[in-house]
Amino acid sequence: MRKNSLILLIFIGLLIIGCSNEKNSTTNESVMPQIVQGALREVTLEQATEEADIIANITITDIADVVEVSFDEWTTHEYTIYEAKINRYFYDDLSYGEQIKFLQPGGPN
Repeated sequence: MRKNSLILLIFIGLLIIGCSNEKNSTTNESVMPQIVQGALREVTLEQATEEADIIANITITDIADVVEVSFDEWTTHEYTIYEAKINRYFYDDLSYGEQIKFLQPGGPN
């Protein structure tokens, strides 16, 4: 009888210690979001307007389509067509309206 009580007491003690260990916890609420920094070449506004049709501050309103393009039998690239609302124009060579669609390489995520 005494041996069973000792085993039960040891089991309960190990269970309490195992549950209170924060390193073994499956939920971690202090996870910081990852920050990804891209490398873009520096250009002046004049250089950007030579290459761009429009430069604007936009808000993406919808994903119009996701297109997969195959260049050969092994290579497939995904492109996303977005719809956006113009918040403010900085440069407008094509006289767009208040809504635009644009194509961007990669998936919508």
